[in-house]
Amino acid sequence: MRILVVCIGVCVCSGCFSQDFKQRLLAMRAESAGSDKLKVEMEIKVYDNPQTKTPFFNQTAVVKRQGQNYFYRISGTEMLMNEKYLLMIDEPARQIICSERSVKQESKFVDPLTANLDSILNLYQTPILIDDSGEDTEHYQIAFNLASIKSIDLYIDKQENWVKRIAYVYEDSQLAVITFTMFDRNPAFAEHEFDEAQYILIEKGRMKTTPKYSRFNLALN
Repeated sequence: MRILVVCIGVCVCSGCFSQDFKQRLLAMRAESAGSDKLKVEMEIKVYDNPQTKTPFFNQTAVVKRQGQNYFYRISGTEMLMNEKYLLMIDEPARQIICSERSVKQESKFVDPLTANLDSILNLYQTPILIDDSGEDTEHYQIAFNLASIKSIDLYIDKQENWVKRIAYVYEDSQLAVITFTMFDRNPAFAEHEFDEAQYILIEKGRMKTTPKYSRFNLALN
């Protein structure tokens, strides 16, 4: 099973059309990196083949960012990073790993939204414009000879200048579709959106889990 998070498998090469497409990707990256606040929600579905109507894998993912604070959730795993701590929450394993935020920890963290755009710009394939007739969406397709990926269809929101949907077709005919149900560059976060007190508390000088996570093991890293 392939679990896809924020991965935009689009490639660019030389030539007028490809350079235009590359500029669009660079603009996406600049807007993402330059935004102080961001909230992205995705729906991920994987099918046995493009003709199958019912997915055998169905999952949602959320990514939030405010300044240097980050949060993501997917497949029972959460990550919270604020000015004091880096927390990894593994619900299936009932474990919380807590580290104090440091320069060393910062070097290990990669913003998933900009990192994938960076990886796109390092690959070279020719995108084909399939449809540009709609007012809101551009549809591109890229044929691949890369690992197990056969082709990728990318649907870009012209107004928001971001991806609406990505469809991966694999060599074994499996189809994976990521639909971006929300892309908000100015979300209204709650006051304690990135507060570690959702998971851990300090009592009498000792760190412990909150009542909600009382059955979780807390490991200090």
